[in-house]
Formats: sequence, C-alpha cells, structure tokens
Amino acid sequence: MIYFGALLIGLLIPFGILYLKFLLNNKILGLKDLKKLIKDTPVLVEVPLIGTGKTEMTTQKQEVFRSLIQNLLFINPKKTDEGTSILVTSSVKGEGKTFIAYNLAKGLAKNKKKVLLLGADVRNPKMHQFLNVPKTNKGFVDYIADVSIDYKPLIKTTEKESSNFDILISGSIPPNPSVILEDPRFEGLLEKLKASYDFIVVDSAPTLLVSDTLAFAPLMDTTLFVVRSEFTEQQIIQFSQSLIADKKIKNAAYILNGIDFANNSYSYGYGYGYNYGYGYGYGDIRTAKRWYEFLKIRKPS
Repeated sequence: MIYFGALLIGLLIPFGILYLKFLLNNKILGLKDLKKLIKDTPVLVEVPLIGTGKTEMTTQKQEVFRSLIQNLLFINPKKTDEGTSILVTSSVKGEGKTFIAYNLAKGLAKNKKKVLLLGADVRNPKMHQFLNVPKTNKGFVDYIADVSIDYKPLIKTTEKESSNFDILISGSIPPNPSVILEDPRFEGLLEKLKASYDFIVVDSAPTLLVSDTLAFAPLMDTTLFVVRSEFTEQQIIQFSQSLIADKKIKNAAYILNGIDFANNSYSYGYGYGYNYGYGYGYGDIRTAKRWYEFLKIRKPS
C-alpha cells in the first residue's frame, strides 16, 4: 500500500503541475483560439514555423504564401485606376510582421505584379537588411523632411528577387515619427506610388507600442494583423479588435504566424511587457502543448 501510494502521488504531482500550467496558459495556440476572439474578422492563412538558421522556405511554405496572396486578392477592394496599399502590422514586437510583409511583397512580385515594399517602422527599421545597405541610407523620411529630395532615386530594385520588386527604406530615424507619418507629403507619396505600382506593402510599427501606425492607417486599403502562435497573448487580440470596431483601420484580416505543424495537435488549414525593438525571426520560439497532449504518442516523421 505504501509503494502504491507513493507511485500514485508520484504520478499525480507532475500531471497536476502540468495541468495547472497549461490551464493558465493565455497564449494563442492555434486557429481555434484565435477565431474565438476575432468575431467576424477573417483569418487569411496559417504560416508554418521557420526554425533557426533557415533562410530558404520549403515548397510547403511557399504554397502557404501563394494561398495568402489568393485570399488577400479576394478581400481586397477592386481597383482599376491605381494600386492597392496593404498595411502589415502587429500588436506587439516579435510577432513576425516584417517577415510576412517581405514574403508577401516577394510573392506578389513573382505573381507578375509590380510591387513596392515600404519600411514605415521608422523607430526600428528593418528593410535595409534586405538590400544589404546601412541603416543610415536615405529613405522616405528624408524625402518628407527635405522638400529638395526626390523620392525616385531612393527606391531600390531587388534584382536578386524580381525586377518587379522594389524596396523603399525608412531612412533617417526622426525625433518625431508620428509627425513625419502624419505629414501631407507622406500621403502624397503614397498616392504617387499607387500610380506606379500594383501593390504597396507597408511594414509598420506595432500598434500597441506606439501610435505611429495609427497616424496613417486610415490611408491604407487593407490591414493585415500578424498574430504569432505560442507568443501572442489572448487579451492583446482585444486591442486590435477595438481598432477594427472603432473603424481606425479598414478592411482588416489576420495572419496566424509561427504554427508548428509537426505537432499533431494542429491541423493544416485556412480560415476566413514589451520593450521597443523587435525582429522577425522564429528561432527562439518554444512550442507549448496542452496538458493532455503529453499523453499522445507521436508518429515517426
């Protein structure tokens, strides 16, 4: 009886701890968790997890972005006389918005569309990394701040990817980002870019951290909110939903990023304290599991 009791206690204690741990987990784990919180807002795609050091996407991941583009074209407003602007943002740092924005723009360019990727995260710019140029190079911020500068020489073509794929970095980091993004010259720049490109994909600052994105969000035709599996807290979704309800953004949709499809608990499918400074990599992600998933036997890959 003593041995039996010790065995029972030895089993109950760790399972009890695991149960409490995952019962109190308030992160978005999968599509079901997200759909419970976003009401009628569509989820365009689930993007697979990319591990540490993997720069090239597999065929499966490329297919995911093709599906994203098709779903995006379905919800986008139909235009014939000018290009479409797409805002890619998130609520907090680390949800993968820059990664999504870059690969979305690259996918649109491969789809024979003329695309410009605009780096509008002026506090913590990332777009210069894709061009292998210094962060100090001039960009659209310099164009807005100095009327003598022409924006066209600031646009760089990514010949490595596609002749249809251009990037305009943010440039100098301004002391007053919101003022720059609210400047009429920025709105005028967007109108000029729409006349030259089929799509303008804008990578912006997280909306919960600073107000920069909301300064120009009403100018965008479509807004994509990036949510990262195992990272984004459920209560944060309420903030993006409030922006949609208050009509501060237009034509919104979600992208669920960083899904670990190797985990048997996920199914593949699509549905309709935060310090400033963030990236787009996924190498540090740790996959959390529901408490009962430890009882499941994994199939060999």
